[in-house]
Amino acid sequence: MIVGLDFDNTIVSYDALFQQMAIEEKLVPNSIPPTKTAIRDYLRHIGKENFWTELQSRAYGPFLKRAIPFPGVFEFLSHCRKADISIYVVSHKTQFPYQGTQYNLHESALEWMFQQGFMCQEKYGLSEDRVFFEPTATGKCYRIRSLKCDVFLDDLPEFLLSVEFPSSVHRVLFDPHQRTSSFQGLARVGSWREFLQCMLSEWSNRCVTTA
Repeated sequence: MIVGLDFDNTIVSYDALFQQMAIEEKLVPNSIPPTKTAIRDYLRHIGKENFWTELQSRAYGPFLKRAIPFPGVFEFLSHCRKADISIYVVSHKTQFPYQGTQYNLHESALEWMFQQGFMCQEKYGLSEDRVFFEPTATGKCYRIRSLKCDVFLDDLPEFLLSVEFPSSVHRVLFDPHQRTSSFQGLARVGSWREFLQCMLSEWSNRCVTTA
């Protein structure tokens, strides 16, 4: 089996990082919920879209080292390694931000993966040649197809449901905050541990397809 994994908001959790940065820079009150989406919506609501843009570019760039992996991701990778399941990371990520300071986002992401210990092939089956950053969603779909993924995990339903997404791939929505409504044809998991249970049960009723 070949499993593809998204990176941003799937492997790496940004919620605590964005909250820390926004409060440190006095951009939001402490009452704002500690999620990336809440902080983004607040800054847009008060007319500070440019502050959000710069905050995001730094979070994905030099401040990424302060972000943490989602709980359970190492357990999942370890199981896949022992079960001889091939893992690839495929991310829609431009090399530099569209706006704001031009940090190298690819370098920051790879550095974070090395620092966190992901790039240990003996433990987790990952190495630099199994990580792909594609500048467009179309390129990401093409990469998933070329790698012949059987399953792909992503936090964006609109990407999984796009017409370009390979129809032969089992699409799984990573939705730890239960933010999205139901989408036909998508399996949904709320954690990496639940995703692992889906793998163990070969997509039985533990991995419910939304109606």
